Amino acid sequence: MEWTGYHLCCRWGRQKDDAELQHRSQEMDTIVKYIPNRDCVESTLSARASDAAGNVGPASSLQVVIVDSVKPTSTILQPQPGSEVDPDGFTISGMADDGYGVRSVEVSIDGGRTWSSAQLGASQNQIAWSLDIAMHDDAPEQLVILSRAIDKAGNQETLGAPTRVTVTQIGIPT
Repeated sequence: MEWTGYHLCCRWGRQKDDAELQHRSQEMDTIVKYIPNRDCVESTLSARASDAAGNVGPASSLQVVIVDSVKPTSTILQPQPGSEVDPDGFTISGMADDGYGVRSVEVSIDGGRTWSSAQLGASQNQIAWSLDIAMHDDAPEQLVILSRAIDKAGNQETLGAPTRVTVTQIGIPT
């Protein structure tokens, strides 16, 4: 039978393969196999040690374990692709979504070379975000906007297609 899940090793605190776990358990280490019933679920675990003589130690403090392997997503809603933006100021806004909770959203206006943190709305799973932008006098003619969400487990979104907008050039003689 194929086992899928997470190993919790009380002494070492790091994941081991099954062969090493079998060997270590013979040395009186406490090993627990934890198999979550689904992704993005909080589980509360406690451990208790016992020896061959039947002595049982006290239960450990409760530990919250969250299994979350699903990457979050984000969508840019404004500005629309192909639109014009004012170099003196505009807002980039959108939505981010994750099964367990969005921790942050970052936005790039230079195709992913630099990133700025967006402001998040109050919701936890599907969340509105926005970032106010003010350009310098030497603003480029076109911006390549990307967004990326990071969830509470640290999973980072895979980047999607960029939103391209044109910066209105004010005061240029024709």
